[in-house]
Amino acid sequence: MRLSIVTHMPLLGLYFVRRLSSIACIEYIFVQRTRNSKFSISKLIDIPILCIQSLYLKYILKKDYELCSYFDKYNNLQKLSKLYGFKIVYTNNINEDDVVKKLLKDSNSKYICILGGDIINKSVLDSFKGKWINGHGGFLPNYRGLCSEYWTIKNKDFSKIGNTIHYATSIVDKGEILNRSTISYSKIEFIFMLELYNHLDLIDNYINTITYLNQDKLQKIVFDKSKSSYYSYPKKYFIKRLAMGYFL
Repeated sequence: MRLSIVTHMPLLGLYFVRRLSSIACIEYIFVQRTRNSKFSISKLIDIPILCIQSLYLKYILKKDYELCSYFDKYNNLQKLSKLYGFKIVYTNNINEDDVVKKLLKDSNSKYICILGGDIINKSVLDSFKGKWINGHGGFLPNYRGLCSEYWTIKNKDFSKIGNTIHYATSIVDKGEILNRSTISYSKIEFIFMLELYNHLDLIDNYINTITYLNQDKLQKIVFDKSKSSYYSYPKKYFIKRLAMGYFL
């Protein structure tokens, strides 16, 4: 199966690329570069959070730290490109990039797999003849939108802390559901660690979904519109990420 990937290369972006490359032939990696370089309190707080998460990956989970490194992500992506033979395309704005649209139009991939980054508009989605698949860090249809782990805990809806793999459409997080997964929750866990656990599980779910999709073994999950809710970015979320779920 031939696939391509769209990602903004967060902490686990390289890990996802490597996992997916091991089960499919990757044609392109479209990397959405971060456009906002302004200093902010949230970015300052993110630095120790990233360090804690990286150390946890390396010493506790024994993941391949080089491929999870946030600061060397582009160099390590180049190494993976040589190893697996895919092409890397960097874009500052995927929705206004004519080069990307041309490559998508001529692509031989069956699927484009999205992991993070900006919302992709309809004109870009329509330029690709195959199907788009998205990894969402929330349990659909209940938790569409942003910061799903936070909102699930805020609502005390603990059984729905999880992630969803679904077909991407022009309406955010409303495409056909391919697979879902949930994780356990403890009240003493920090939100930013819960995010890490959930996104590690999301990558496992993504790999399983692509495997089952290739084998035609997926069972259809009905998207119940009556349970669909969209959540936006919480106020002062950068502070709340440091709090334990118990105090939210």
